[in-house]
Formats: sequence, structure tokens, C-alpha cells
Amino acid sequence: MSTTASGRDDASVRQFDISMPGFPESLPADVMFEQDIIRTIGKGFEARGFRPLDSACIQRQEVLVAGGAQYLDGGIPEFAFTVQEPPESYTGANFALRYDLTVPVSRFIAEHSGKLSFPLHVYQINKVWRAEQMPTATHWREFYQCDVDVIGQGELSLLYDAEIANALVGAFRNIGVDGFTVRISNRKVLAALLDSHDVRVHRARAIVQILDKGNRQPVEETVIQLVASGIPEHVAADLGRLVSSPTLSDARDLLKLRGADARWASRSWTP
Repeated sequence: MSTTASGRDDASVRQFDISMPGFPESLPADVMFEQDIIRTIGKGFEARGFRPLDSACIQRQEVLVAGGAQYLDGGIPEFAFTVQEPPESYTGANFALRYDLTVPVSRFIAEHSGKLSFPLHVYQINKVWRAEQMPTATHWREFYQCDVDVIGQGELSLLYDAEIANALVGAFRNIGVDGFTVRISNRKVLAALLDSHDVRVHRARAIVQILDKGNRQPVEETVIQLVASGIPEHVAADLGRLVSSPTLSDARDLLKLRGADARWASRSWTP
């Protein structure tokens, strides 16, 4: 009779469902290939002045929902895995697995700002977890995410966006990927275009949720969804034109046409 690594025989194991849907597990050769890709990408970022950063995979729930930027109801998102402490070490805090890297790094920077020099050029390539419904989810429940950031105190020059784009191009070419497109967005641009149509920025959160789907559906469908959400047709058409602009020059022409080019630099973005 064969036994498993835990000492139980195979017949007893088959009585239980031990599958892990959405949680990938890899053979050694696959792990070695994956880790080699991650190291190569990291070296590409480091060659351009970015330094690695690591944040805790478990975060306080109040940190993950701070600002409510990711949720409509202000609560912990349905795709976050909550973590329960054992009674022996219970602190009274509510924890959850990080669902992305942006919120944890924001908390990390706030906590350690006195030890850091700004502007801070950092990157993270770490795992995140989302309690998505399987098998209809568009990604695994556990997967790697990569963030590249320039973090400052106060205003940052838009030239730092060019640094990030340059770092991305270098990292992809280091792993032999070519023929790709780097897409650039800045919500101040969206705010300025909305302002030129006298659409208040406080409505932008719902708009962004629709626009974020823009690269996964025809622009005509994006415009239809914007109109259905209450956005005037002419404004929806301009938003569709903005998100489908193939070059910066095309986007700039639209902003100039609507008189938004002189507005965006002076407006602050409040999500």
C-alpha cells in the first residue's frame, strides 16, 4: 500500500476533496523558469534606478479599505480573503490578505517615511490573493502582481511617468518580449476633459469603472455603457475617443479641441 508524504494511505486521502482551485502549484522546472523571469525583470528595473520593496501579505482590513477607492459600499471587498488569528495570539485586529500591492506599499511608506529618501523609486513583484469565483474568474485566486512606482512628497513632475515607461520597456526587452505597447493614463487628463464639459469630477468614480474595461471591449460598447450611466452622449463620445487614442498626440488634439489642455495641469484629482 502506498502512502502520502503525511503518512496517510492514498485510499483515505481520496475520501476528501484536496484540490485547490485558483491556487496554482508548480513543478520544480516551472518554478525555476518563473523565478528566472522575475529576477530578470527585477534586474531591468534596478538598472534604471528602481529598488525592490517588500510589504506584508497580511494587512489590517481598515488599511485595505482606506479611502474607499476600490469599493462602492465602503466595506472590505468581496474578493479579499479575511484572516483569523488563533485565540492564543488574538490582538483584536481584523486582518485580510492583500488583494493588490498598491495599498500595502502606501501604508509601508507612511510608516517608514522617516527612513526613506524622496522621490523614492521602488518596485514590487509579489503574490496577491483575491477570492474570485472559480472557474469564471479572469485570473487565479493567487497570482503575481508587479508594481513600479515613483513616490514623492508633494507634487511630482510628469517626467517620472517617462521613467516608469522606460523601466517597463527595458524589463520586457530583457526577457525577450518585443512588439508591445505601453499605455499611459493620468486621471488629471480625465478630470480636465470632464470639466470642459461641465461634468463634475465627483461623478468620475463611476466613469472610471466603465473606462477601465475599455481595453477589453469595443469602444462603441464603452460609449453605450457611459450613456446608460447618465453621461450625455457627446461627453461619452469624447471619453471613448480619449481612451481609444492610439498616441499622445491624438489625445492632445482632443484636449485642445475642447479647451481642456490648459485646465488639466492646474486641477487636482480626488478619487
